[in-house]
Amino acid sequence: MSPRVAIDLGAPAPGTEGGFGTSISMGITYHLAIRGRNLTLPVNFYLDGLAFGVGRAAISLSTISFRHPFPAALESHLYSLLTSRAAAAQRYPALQD
Repeated sequence: MSPRVAIDLGAPAPGTEGGFGTSISMGITYHLAIRGRNLTLPVNFYLDGLAFGVGRAAISLSTISFRHPFPAALESHLYSLLTSRAAAAQRYPALQD
């Protein structure tokens, strides 16, 4: 797997003032020596980051996984929980501009 980096500046999630997402994937090979034996272990590495702004707050969700990408449905669900809770918290003065 060749290294891949992607940045997404999609439409803001409802209740937020904008956001972005990054995705990095790459193949990593570990070389281990255990009790005189050499072992080569290839692994795929995935790192995703999603962030958005609400008032003065910047909120982010990061996932790191090996072998397989983090499940997209679960990542989407967690992100929607963060955005809905952050939008509901806007009534607090500390988050206001």
